[in-house]
Amino acid sequence: AAWRDVVAWERDHENSQFDVVFKMRADAGWLADSPVASRDVDADVVSVKKCLDWGGINDKLALIPRKYADPWMDLLSAYYDDSFGGYKNSEQFQTLVARRHHIPVKPLDFQFAMIDYYWWLPALDGRRGCFPWNYAGVRMPGGKCDCVDGATCRVLKQRLCAGQRPLGPGNPTSSSNDASGGKRSSRTRRGF
Repeated sequence: AAWRDVVAWERDHENSQFDVVFKMRADAGWLADSPVASRDVDADVVSVKKCLDWGGINDKLALIPRKYADPWMDLLSAYYDDSFGGYKNSEQFQTLVARRHHIPVKPLDFQFAMIDYYWWLPALDGRRGCFPWNYAGVRMPGGKCDCVDGATCRVLKQRLCAGQRPLGPGNPTSSSNDASGGKRSSRTRRGF
């Protein structure tokens, strides 16, 4: 629905069109400023976060030049197109759409300092929201971050949800201390 709103706004405001569209997941938490198209990143390709791609294009966010936005954003039409097939997840599906429409895609290492699955609401004790350890991509021991640079990694580790398992109790095989002093399972889902 949001994409249709953008298209309707452009239609209602003659001679007005956005240069780029920034698509991101609703559960994103930003750790630093976003890059600016044409100044910080190439405005002629779709820029995405370089992180785990699950066999396709990472779906956390995309900075999309307007000329590619219609096919990139109209995934519902592509979903009902029987000629698309052979994908297992949204990342692979987005790759098929990009290839079909000859959309150039460039994964960026650390320009997008965001993490998904952010707990926006404050904790019961009033603390700010946090990043569940099993989604933050912080490898233990050592605390290396897979998808953000060193300075942003330090900030991220301060915002981990100490000892909380947002996806249920699970069946951890062993425990070790996380970066914020809480217990965490050695079985984690790395990536974003």
